[in-house]
Amino acid sequence: MMKCEFEEMIGKEVSVETFEVYQAMYGALPENVTKQQFVKMLDIKAIPESEDAIRRRAENQTIIDEIQKEIDAKKDDLKYWKEKLSLYIFIEDKDMVKVAKRNIERVKSQIRELKYVIAA
Repeated sequence: MMKCEFEEMIGKEVSVETFEVYQAMYGALPENVTKQQFVKMLDIKAIPESEDAIRRRAENQTIIDEIQKEIDAKKDDLKYWKEKLSLYIFIEDKDMVKVAKRNIERVKSQIRELKYVIAA
């Protein structure tokens, strides 16, 4: 079994040392035990994740949190422009209605882009 295959089956990235321990365990089993059966025998929660994976996940979470703050700020902008649109419709300022509608679409587009970045 390869390290990347093992990691995919358990859903975690592990250190080389950890993989070698589990590889030795798998190698000690009878030949009729498949990789999938071996993984089912494991307590996956007890398998330590590699420090690099933990660090990368924390860094990614920091980036996601920053983007979420940006999304929240854009939602405030959207609320502002919707309020302005209502005002411009009320006072019948057609030019400013167009401006407000363009800005609403622009901000909605920015929010969609930021949400896409987080989802990727």
